[in-house]
Amino acid sequence: MLERIVELAEQIPDERQRIFTLSGVIVASDKFIDRNYMDQIRRRINMTQLGQLYEKEKIEYGNQKAREKVIEMAKSLMDEGDDLIKIMKVTGLTEAELLRLQDESVTV
Repeated sequence: MLERIVELAEQIPDERQRIFTLSGVIVASDKFIDRNYMDQIRRRINMTQLGQLYEKEKIEYGNQKAREKVIEMAKSLMDEGDDLIKIMKVTGLTEAELLRLQDESVTV
């Protein structure tokens, strides 16, 4: 029965509720389950948190790569002599960011 409860708990879409439920299973069953099974539940909680961290890192990496592409596009448009306001509209970069890119390209 306990295994079925853990399987159902792992299907809860909300991460906090899932961890709360699995933690509750550990607390409630502390008196009647063996140590190995309790450790297995704890590992599932940790894997859930690890999986969440991995997803966050993937998103951050994707955002960084997208930003690098936007910066490359902005530099290219500046090299072509396009107006800063037009570049701001196209790239979403601020005037300060574009001016900093200009300064970097002049000093390099």
